[in-house]
Amino acid sequence: MNPTPTPKQEYQKDRLFSYALWYTGKYRISRAKLLDKLKSKSSNDDIIQEVLTQIEPYHSDSVEIRSHIESCLARSKPLSYVIRSLRQKQFIPEEIKTILEEYDQFDDYNTFAHTIEKRIYQLIDRGNGPKGIQQDLTQKYPQFRKRIESRCHELNEEELLEALTPPAFSNLKELKKWQDTLLRKGFSYQSIRRYMGNIASEDLSID
Repeated sequence: MNPTPTPKQEYQKDRLFSYALWYTGKYRISRAKLLDKLKSKSSNDDIIQEVLTQIEPYHSDSVEIRSHIESCLARSKPLSYVIRSLRQKQFIPEEIKTILEEYDQFDDYNTFAHTIEKRIYQLIDRGNGPKGIQQDLTQKYPQFRKRIESRCHELNEEELLEALTPPAFSNLKELKKWQDTLLRKGFSYQSIRRYMGNIASEDLSID
């Protein structure tokens, strides 16, 4: 016979307030998200509203949004990440947009230039071509799409290909497999053909 489950003990006002202080301090959430958490601890709407009123001097959505934005800037997070994470915390989209307009750093490429350059060379070391590098970076930093495109156009595709160490080819199938790998990594077909012409034996063709 299964034992009867013990009823969940509801938080009284003082304990609920302490919980609210702890939770908002740790997770930097919105008032809407906090309300959901309080409802999981108490079914007494009057007590919940009292706690929400009591915590107002210690919690503000606008303050929490700014705090989160500044934390993201310090960690070089892209704008897409900032917006997504704030929405997950249930902040109001209009308020997010309004406050973000105060932060022109997200339009300042120089703020992220070092991180972007470091990522470019990491991707080059992994054998990626300009198109692959551009795709990776524009996904992470969509606000800098045009600057990233311009930077990737500066990369010498043929030099990047020449720096790669190709595998040994014993047949046409292996040669085409290497070509497909290079295409997936973001090299152009025209550059790959020129590159293959330099490394393939005379009796192999990739046509």
